[in-house]
Amino acid sequence: MNANTWGRWVSRLFQQRRRGRPLPAQRRLAFESLEDRVVPATIIWQGDSGSLWSTPGNWNLNRAPLAGDDLVFGSTGAGTTRNTLNDLASLPAFSSITISASGYTLAGSAPRIVLTGGINVGSDLGTESITTDLQLLAPAGTLQQTITVIAARPWSSPATSTAATMPWNRNKPSPRPAPAP
Repeated sequence: MNANTWGRWVSRLFQQRRRGRPLPAQRRLAFESLEDRVVPATIIWQGDSGSLWSTPGNWNLNRAPLAGDDLVFGSTGAGTTRNTLNDLASLPAFSSITISASGYTLAGSAPRIVLTGGINVGSDLGTESITTDLQLLAPAGTLQQTITVIAARPWSSPATSTAATMPWNRNKPSPRPAPAP
């Protein structure tokens, strides 16, 4: 449709009809604004502005993590911190946490990290620490939560393989080691 055809169509739309009931003298096109929405996203730690999770400059999307986000702690540039502090008081439930570079510490001044999905730690990264409480919420339709660690060598847990999956079932407590005699 060329510009002249479009212009004639719009001008006829706003003119009064010759026969029948006249249209209102003025008709204006209007746009209705919709509410803002933020959809869950993969948000990557950059650590450019300190250690706090609530600082937008520490994340690639220039905002603090929100409920449903997948958090990724990967390689960072020189001069950035890998000692992170979850200070989000609102307790958003994150979809997953992935650690794909060595030397991270995930600490917290907030009561805990709430997680609806898995924790994934990459292969042979060295020491990764999570020094805050985790609240694991099982995904809908299941009563199980999984934490997966892939290592090139045995890791310190009851498992001695090079990969381990620790299932968590909220209806069955995890077996605890017997106290030493």
